[in-house]
Amino acid sequence: MSGDAILHTRLPLDPAALTSLHRLPGTFVCAQADWLIRDEVFAQQMSYRERLITEHSDKVIAHPSTESGWLSPLIDMILSALDPHYIIGRDIITRPDGHQVARTNDLKMIGQLVQEDILILERDGSEHRLVGGILCFPASWTLSQKVGASLNRIHAPVSAYSDSMNDRVERMFHNLPMDRILARYNFLEYDSPELFHPLGEYETRPQGTRNYLRMERQTIRCIPGSEARVFAIHTYVVDKRKLPVDQVQLVNKIRADRNHLRQSHAS
Repeated sequence: MSGDAILHTRLPLDPAALTSLHRLPGTFVCAQADWLIRDEVFAQQMSYRERLITEHSDKVIAHPSTESGWLSPLIDMILSALDPHYIIGRDIITRPDGHQVARTNDLKMIGQLVQEDILILERDGSEHRLVGGILCFPASWTLSQKVGASLNRIHAPVSAYSDSMNDRVERMFHNLPMDRILARYNFLEYDSPELFHPLGEYETRPQGTRNYLRMERQTIRCIPGSEARVFAIHTYVVDKRKLPVDQVQLVNKIRADRNHLRQSHAS
């Protein structure tokens, strides 16, 4: 859908991730300054996000069904995390690529400012539910099918996401300190470098060459003054055939260790 492939040359793998592989779900602490990332394909990804938001807003944005107390603090948090190359004015924010974004109080503006997809989960009793967000680069799922669902329900099609895994993730969401950001990596292989890849529940991707590795850098943090958590996804796509050997080895180690850990917990 995007036309030209938007590819990274390397993956920003944090060595700290390797120390987290002895436990599931494999998270590590992320520095406050590293929450939002502007990388080598910023201009290309942001241009594509603009197009998706303009032409397919119903597919990429899920507005909260009720008035939310988390939106304004979320926007303040994102604006304060932007790097100095953004110019933040009263009515207009100018991105580092020169594009001007109208300053509004909505999810659309968030999607036009940063490469990360932003999803919001609110506490509902003992569970957290997806209540809204902007998802321009879905990795084989559809936002509209997941809104309102609990974490356990969201991951129903994922065979590796067991009840015990859900209990661990829910505890992590419940007990997350206000000043802490957790991060983890997720890896998927695709036939195409396409970033916008929605897929219905229980639909399967066709088998093929799988020459493209898609890495999601997922982060979780609290939104001040609310019971909400923000789940941010920064998407990288590389051509495995051109990925440096040291990176291939590190990715393989992370994936193998994580799979071994899942199997040991399942047995």
